[in-house]
Amino acid sequence: MYKVKSALNPAIFKSPTTGKTYIVAGDQPWIEVPPETTFENIRWIPLYEPEKAPVNARELVFAVQGSKGNKYTVKCVKNDIWNCTCVGFGFRGNCKHIIKVMENN
Repeated sequence: MYKVKSALNPAIFKSPTTGKTYIVAGDQPWIEVPPETTFENIRWIPLYEPEKAPVNARELVFAVQGSKGNKYTVKCVKNDIWNCTCVGFGFRGNCKHIIKVMENN
C-alpha cells in the first residue's frame, strides 16, 4: 500500500520512453512503483479538509443601477463572498456596485 499525502488526487503515470511506472500528485515528488500498481494500491491522504458551508447559509441578491443607467445584480453568497454582473468585477474581482451595497446594508 502506497500512502500519498497531497492536496491533489494521485494518478498513475507510465512513461512511454522509459517504461517506468510512477504515482504522481502534482505537488509531491513522483514515486516509482512496479508496473502492475493500480489505484487499489494507493491510499490518498488529503492535506486539507474541504470547506463546508454553514447550515444556515443564504444568498442575498441586490439590484443595482450603474452610473450610466445599466442594471447589475450584486450577490452575497455563503461566507461573505460577493460578486457582481458588471464587467469591472470580471476584470478586478471587485467593483463600486458591491461597495455601494455593502455601505447601504
